[in-house]
Amino acid sequence: MRTITVSGEPLLDIRCHLGEGPLYQPETDELHFLDIARGEVHHYNCATRAHEVDVYDAHVSCIRLRQDQPGFVAVADRGFAFLPARAPGSSHDSPAPVTYHVELEPDLHPRSKMFNDGEIDTLGRFMAGTKPARGEAMGKREEVMWRLDGEGKLDKVMDGLALPNGIGFSVDETRMYFADTIERTIFVYDYDASTGEFSNRRTFHHSPSRTSPGGLPDGLLVDADDHVYSARFAGGKIIRFKPSGEPDLEIVFDDARHVTACELGGKGGSTLFVTTASLAENGDDRDEALVRQYGARSGALWAVDLSGEGVRAKERFRFRSVAPRASL
Repeated sequence: MRTITVSGEPLLDIRCHLGEGPLYQPETDELHFLDIARGEVHHYNCATRAHEVDVYDAHVSCIRLRQDQPGFVAVADRGFAFLPARAPGSSHDSPAPVTYHVELEPDLHPRSKMFNDGEIDTLGRFMAGTKPARGEAMGKREEVMWRLDGEGKLDKVMDGLALPNGIGFSVDETRMYFADTIERTIFVYDYDASTGEFSNRRTFHHSPSRTSPGGLPDGLLVDADDHVYSARFAGGKIIRFKPSGEPDLEIVFDDARHVTACELGGKGGSTLFVTTASLAENGDDRDEALVRQYGARSGALWAVDLSGEGVRAKERFRFRSVAPRASL
């Protein structure tokens, strides 16, 4: 396995508490990403380097583009929502409201839960997993994966999960990858693109221990050559796997321990954008603790040029939406 070491200046030297969810929009040459802990949706123009931040009154944990409307489909604390392309005038003193498209009732989604990562499937449906809310115990294997279709129909497609995280699909749409952070495992399923159903779960990669030098699997990305990129929380790196499951490249960040997610984009689709986190799971976000535990640039946004590697982006699917529907 080859190693690329990333040092020097990040693309944005900011301190996101929980930087996550990078999403590249080719038609605008923009990278959108989140600070989940602060309710922020960031927008970075790759051409002009303009950086805007919208602030919402909920923890927005994943955003994806819509196929037939501007703006985003998102998951936030209580369910699935549509967000505008921009929320002008929003601030931490006056956050924009999250208006839910489908809000889950407490018996389905108790207040002790929040949403985590997600992805659009081949049929334009939004899959997103749950996690314990901050301060709640993890690892109970009681998390679920929900799937929302364009008619507003919500289905539970997985349960008994520990900490569902990144999802991705192979280029030929016959395999679905899914990371469970607490299980320290990336799973792979057989996938039927005509129905969106998946089966035959097996292990794609397993980390031997929670303290393994490779860290824990967080966000996940598949490129146009079927390589699988795994962001490694507590590992300070991205690990790239061949379709066989063999690791062939690691991208190591000297100044950030909690690497959360990645996205290919930019002109040519060969820039790897990487989000990182500065907020410890135990809530200790004092500056000295951050530098000591997570690196001097915890929470920064990084950009790694992989054009020399022949990397090509695989564009994500977009949500096929209809008019809003009432709560379930």
